[in-house]
Amino acid sequence: MHYIISDIHGCFYTLQKLLRKIYEQDKQPQLIFVGDYVDRGWNSKQVVELVIQLQNEGAVCLRGNHDDVVDWLFNKHSETDLREFLRSGTQLTKDNVGLWWLQNGFYPTLMSYDPGNSFSMQAMLKVVPESHKLFFRNLKMFWENDTHFACHGYLDPMENLRSLTFIKHSAIHDVLWSRFSSYGGNITSPLPVWDKIGVFGHTPVETYGMKNPVYYGNLRLIDTAAFKGKFLTAYQIESDECIMQETDKQDMVQN
Repeated sequence: MHYIISDIHGCFYTLQKLLRKIYEQDKQPQLIFVGDYVDRGWNSKQVVELVIQLQNEGAVCLRGNHDDVVDWLFNKHSETDLREFLRSGTQLTKDNVGLWWLQNGFYPTLMSYDPGNSFSMQAMLKVVPESHKLFFRNLKMFWENDTHFACHGYLDPMENLRSLTFIKHSAIHDVLWSRFSSYGGNITSPLPVWDKIGVFGHTPVETYGMKNPVYYGNLRLIDTAAFKGKFLTAYQIESDECIMQETDKQDMVQN
């Protein structure tokens, strides 16, 4: 059976507990991760090491917006034009991209890779394993089968899908960075016209006034904000149900 796992954000111990729950009911699960492996939680390095191991065993690893930034910093590669999330006219440099990272969870990631670091990104880059850099470089944008698809953040609800291979490259920025609209704590995006169920992370479901994953027509939103001390979620495709794991306190404090 297939399990799509929400944004991990450095929550290594929580991920371990969720995987135990999955393996208790399925000895050979097909795992699909929707991205955002690092930042915010305190165990990003351990998460990446575990996910690489799972990928070597057949897991599918998708790209999140945080991963796209990290890939640019590690490898000078991005699937999007990162200038779009910086201010208009801002030069695309390691300092400017690094400033965004600093404001969005860089410090815990830095500490997980290099606990003795004096807050230097350059020093950190020297200790990041090449296997981790390659992991970010090769992350996929989409996964799909006959009934479901998954990507990180967003896809136009009015997009008449034939296959994700038809998605224009100009829409990739939206896939990683955009969000389904909300107003007053409720989702206000149109009901999707997709002929498959789409599964996304990126936007914590509390944005839509929810604690549990959002079911909205053919849309499933599964980011239950593990990094905020809430839950890490696995959506089980065949049953259209979710397995939720409360965040382990070890992921919320610096070791």
